Amino acid sequence: MSDKIIVSNMDIKSVRELLIKATGGKFRLSDKESFEKNVEKVKLSASDFYVFEINEDKDIFNIRHKLQELIKKSFQIEEKKLYNILLVFTELATNIIKHAIKGVVEVYISKEGIYILFRDQGEGIDIEKIPYIALSNYSSMEDSLGFGFTICINMCDSIDMETSKEGTNILVYIRI
Repeated sequence: MSDKIIVSNMDIKSVRELLIKATGGKFRLSDKESFEKNVEKVKLSASDFYVFEINEDKDIFNIRHKLQELIKKSFQIEEKKLYNILLVFTELATNIIKHAIKGVVEVYISKEGIYILFRDQGEGIDIEKIPYIALSNYSSMEDSLGFGFTICINMCDSIDMETSKEGTNILVYIRI
């Protein structure tokens, strides 16, 4: 992934196409309706699910610990893979606190892997910034290295995002 991304006055269709091509189809930017249909499919395929609220920093630590227990209970998993899942969770949950103050995380266990849905009611992400966030070390925070989302894309099998003025929803899938 390149740090040199040129985006100016791109429409949403162009941004979607750029993200799909640049990530080999791993990252999709969806509209609300398509995103929610995808979530419904996940819910139907899940053998188990859990819902957690994120209201403050300490919630991330507590949920991370519960998530670790759930994964170990549900799958025989290598430590590195478990670490990667927990890292993805921590990165995206931290973004909820940084940018939206609070949100909800839903975890869906399927036969093949784990889906984690992050929902917040923040201001959403500017469509023109999404390629920078997804494909480079961009950060909106001065004290951040900005690699979080790029790392998530590398560690996940798929990421689906929907964002608007009502908030941002991100569904990640990691095959186990």
